[in-house]
Amino acid sequence: MLERYDIKPEHGGWTVIDVWTGEPVVLACSVQVALDLADAEVVLAVLNDHARRGNRTVLQ
Repeated sequence: MLERYDIKPEHGGWTVIDVWTGEPVVLACSVQVALDLADAEVVLAVLNDHARRGNRTVLQ
């Protein structure tokens, strides 16, 4: 299964992106860019787990 979210290096750190739109993820009004790798991986794991469970609510 293709994961809904991914991370990529940019902006002096890591960006969490929505694979479907290609846009950076926004959580709590904060764009998930320039994160250190550990933080990006945590956000990525939570979002993909949420998506895998079939929860279609938008986390913003």
